[in-house]
Amino acid sequence: MRRERARRKEPWFQTAYSVLDVPCEWDDRWRSGFGENADLHVPTPNEFIATDFSILSNDGVNVPPTLVHETPGCKLWYRPDVKFKVPKAYICANLMTPLSNRDPESAVLLDLMLYVLDYNLKEITYAADVAQLSFSHSTHEHGVTLQLGGFSHKLPLLFEAVRDHLAELVVDPSVFELIQKQLRKNYHNYLIKPEKLSKDIRLQHMQQIRWGIADKLSVIESLTPSQLATFHKDFKSELFLEFLVQGNITQTDSIAIVSKFSSVVQISPVLPSKLPTLRSRCLRLPKGNCICRVENRNEDDPNSVVTCYYQIGPGTIRTVALTELLI
Repeated sequence: MRRERARRKEPWFQTAYSVLDVPCEWDDRWRSGFGENADLHVPTPNEFIATDFSILSNDGVNVPPTLVHETPGCKLWYRPDVKFKVPKAYICANLMTPLSNRDPESAVLLDLMLYVLDYNLKEITYAADVAQLSFSHSTHEHGVTLQLGGFSHKLPLLFEAVRDHLAELVVDPSVFELIQKQLRKNYHNYLIKPEKLSKDIRLQHMQQIRWGIADKLSVIESLTPSQLATFHKDFKSELFLEFLVQGNITQTDSIAIVSKFSSVVQISPVLPSKLPTLRSRCLRLPKGNCICRVENRNEDDPNSVVTCYYQIGPGTIRTVALTELLI
């Protein structure tokens, strides 16, 4: 097609353009067809789109979650929906392990494991999100929390996908390198924000064992894909599972979901002697005033943050509620 100088201008931004006839050879080719192209096809059906919106008949009293299933390495708390009557359910899985805070390397490997899991699940979670199903996760001082929610018809299908990818974590070296670089950047960005640095320092003083972001940043460059693969294997070998399943789902189905998770992931229960280490403990501060001063890591940021923390003793629901009312 011959090039023509753009002699016209559209009235809004004065962008130059030209108007030309479609070449005859183009028209002939379009009319004759292009033949079949295997890469050009209608998208496959989204398997996560719910079609069954029936509501289970639960006419009982609205009560807190009940412990309905317990094994040496697992607890299941269950709560049916007796109030809102919507075709939705929620699954929360708390995977606790003494390995999560063993050393700074383990704390970083736990973060890397979840980032890799996220990457491997991208196509699945995108399709699930389109179907109004959600999946999120977070790390804490004792392990990992997985949260899933949405229409109860296909929620177990999404949970199975997450479970299977967690059971057989694929660690591609090139993907690991990208994720390692991104996580290192996230750690750095966290530390240069005074309000986040202040929170991290406070928690380091309050918890018995906590590796701060600075500790993680100092070791992340030395970690390798083989170390992550080894950590993933060790992670499954010492786990205590605690599930909460609630909503438009039966107790029988909830127990089946949890039992299947344990068998597919092939977990080994954590030793009973280590269970006390999986409970959050807060250190008691000495009476009087304690001051901790830390320099800002970002020399170009003139802002400062002052955090005043008042400890009032072991927390209960009542004392937490009173404290919030007081503030």
